[in-house]
Amino acid sequence: MDRYALLLVSMSLGDAKQLLGFPPEVEPSAAEIQKAYRELAFKNHPDRGGDPTKMVELNVAKDILEGKQRPTYERGGPEPSPRPQGPPREPPKPQVITFEEAKSAAGVPSGVAWVFVTDVASSGYSSDEVMRKTHGYVFYGRTDSKHVFVGVEHLAKEDFYVGGGPKVSLWSMKVFDYPRHEGEIIQPAWLYGNIVKAFKGFQWVEKRFNSKVMALPDGWHFSEKIPHTNAKPISLKHFLVNQGEIAPDDPRVVSRKNTVELKVESKGSLYSYSQHSTGPKEPPVLVLNVNGKDHKLSPSDGGKFYEVYPRDVLGYIFGTYYYDGSRKTLTRLAPAKKKKFFEWMLKKLTDLPADVRQVLEVEAAK
Repeated sequence: MDRYALLLVSMSLGDAKQLLGFPPEVEPSAAEIQKAYRELAFKNHPDRGGDPTKMVELNVAKDILEGKQRPTYERGGPEPSPRPQGPPREPPKPQVITFEEAKSAAGVPSGVAWVFVTDVASSGYSSDEVMRKTHGYVFYGRTDSKHVFVGVEHLAKEDFYVGGGPKVSLWSMKVFDYPRHEGEIIQPAWLYGNIVKAFKGFQWVEKRFNSKVMALPDGWHFSEKIPHTNAKPISLKHFLVNQGEIAPDDPRVVSRKNTVELKVESKGSLYSYSQHSTGPKEPPVLVLNVNGKDHKLSPSDGGKFYEVYPRDVLGYIFGTYYYDGSRKTLTRLAPAKKKKFFEWMLKKLTDLPADVRQVLEVEAAK
């Protein structure tokens, strides 16, 4: 008989209460038992350096207090007769509502040209015994006659403790629309207000979302899979300017904050730019993402990031270690460092488009 089984037939109800920190006269509720067990398991779990023997005792105490196999005798009493075994209990069936079922129940219309999906709103809880994750999205699209918004919520939950509930995967959706009018201009505040509206009323999604969106590829269809686009999440204001919906100098968007990111597609060769190299130079392949739009730097401009000696500019920005695929949001640098670098780019880079140079000038002047 293993230690768990031995304790299960020898531990008294009073011993179980004492192990979990309850006075003998208290009858703890299921929630109180669960809370006390989790706190003690967190301290005593072997994965966190705890005592395995103590952990087994806590598991037995929890099971006894929950009535799963409570002894009816005190320690030292006669060995109990074996209980009759009933038919094996079937595992609980998963609770599942698929994306397609939720879409059908919500009445998501066909023939919609989908424009963007919001940056995901998420929350979650995970422990040794329970995993819960929730995600929320809002899709915006349009037909010839209407604007369409779809709010989406997904709950995934799994219990790992003995006797835990079934796995859960539940999708929920709701749809609403507005008529389109000839010559209308889409307002950022109107879009954001409807994103908020699409999130309201969901049971699980916490209200941790913002106005950032990701452009959906042309021809995307509302299917079983939430798209993972390569687009960088950007603000609604920048999105509308990039899409040509609103002019950059429109009063509704003129106050938007600039976002400038530097991405290393290929490191090239720093050695080829050293003072001692006589071989062919291999410039890095760099991309400036300005307000959600990529601008690949020319080889001439890219090579200038290695020309400063002994400290190359990429090392100045990224630190000692950077790799193909490294990214840095330049507009989040410390003010002094940001100003110095933007001034350097304006002075050194000669092949920048006019609109990119204008944004860099604004940031350098701050």
